[in-house]
Amino acid sequence: MIDGAVREDRLRLGGDPSTRVAVAGDSFDFGAADIHRVLHAGDKPAVTVHVYSPPLWRMGAYEIEPDGGLQRHSVSYAEELRPIESAGR
Repeated sequence: MIDGAVREDRLRLGGDPSTRVAVAGDSFDFGAADIHRVLHAGDKPAVTVHVYSPPLWRMGAYEIEPDGGLQRHSVSYAEELRPIESAGR
């Protein structure tokens, strides 16, 4: 984290996510198979740096449906920061 604060949730089936807040100066890592989400957590803008090694060519974005189901959307590195449009919703 460069500035501000973000909340990282590691998603779990059948339970609440494991949650932590990262503030300026904090860092965290995770495995290639981990599923997590990062959300803004604070009252001022947050600046983060995401570094992947080896480089990622495709990422998965997960939408949480109203019934709790996960819907995975595969996106390329060029699309990863764009909002996911829900088809037919």
